Amino acid sequence: MDILSRWSGPIQLVSVALFGVAFLWLRSQFVSRSEFLDAAKAIGERATAQSERLTRGDAKFDLLAQKFETIPSRQQLTELALGLERVTGEIRVQGAQLAGAMQIMERVEASVTRHETIFSDAARR
Repeated sequence: MDILSRWSGPIQLVSVALFGVAFLWLRSQFVSRSEFLDAAKAIGERATAQSERLTRGDAKFDLLAQKFETIPSRQQLTELALGLERVTGEIRVQGAQLAGAMQIMERVEASVTRHETIFSDAARR
């Protein structure tokens, strides 16, 4: 025990120094409360911004989904194309029928014009 009491001062000094070094090392390994709160606040702000972006993305996705629901299907487009072909064919048939009627109208107009010319010449004499 005599050795312990004789060396107690230096042992205490070395112990306090080692405790101080250990404390400084541990302090360098962890962040302070203010740094932790700042980091947590920054992470919260980024999470909020990301959540808002996702909400806007969901709204855009819903809008696109609604637009895609109104796009006609392949079957509907095929039926539309067939209907347009039928209409085109009917217009061609009516055009051919109208061509005959136009020839008759041209003959009638030529005849009327000829009679008008005859009557106007007779009226001038």
